[in-house]
Amino acid sequence: MLKTTPSLEAQKFPYRKLISLTIPIALHKLINSSMPLIDSAMISRLGESALTALGACNQVFLIFFLAITGIADGTALFSAQYWGDGDIKGIRKMLGLSIVGGLGLLTILAIALVLLARPIMEIITGNSDPQVVQYGVDYIRITTWGYLFLAVTNCYTSTQRSINQPRLGVFVSVVAIGSNAIMNYIFI
Repeated sequence: MLKTTPSLEAQKFPYRKLISLTIPIALHKLINSSMPLIDSAMISRLGESALTALGACNQVFLIFFLAITGIADGTALFSAQYWGDGDIKGIRKMLGLSIVGGLGLLTILAIALVLLARPIMEIITGNSDPQVVQYGVDYIRITTWGYLFLAVTNCYTSTQRSINQPRLGVFVSVVAIGSNAIMNYIFI
């Protein structure tokens, strides 16, 4: 029997599928990356020292964010392979591994950060202003524990994306940024 090449119609790239996956993922990433912007806008009302401290703290929290993103997205690669094989048990194992690994790493980082908040802030700010350092120490000690929740949600949303269900990440991000804005308004 003769083998034929697929028709041009069969070779078309699935643009609709690509768009249905990439738009929610891009929106999720955009919302997540705008959180520091909202924090900065709200904290700017407190003055230059508070805003400078927030900028320094955001440098530290970037390390948290990159660590959890690496763990969540790394295990999501394996989840996508398991999804392709139809192995739901494998996906659950990867999700569990990412949550345990993410929480473990971030707990260690959080404890170290809370215990070493002052020296870290002094290094980042160059010991420039004691008020900036104190604002930073206070901010770190209050907000660090929230990054543990970020670990869990990033692990779930990365896994959801890996199994072609990216919309949950958008919903979680909208709820998180809304909660962040409301809490900022109440507590600032």
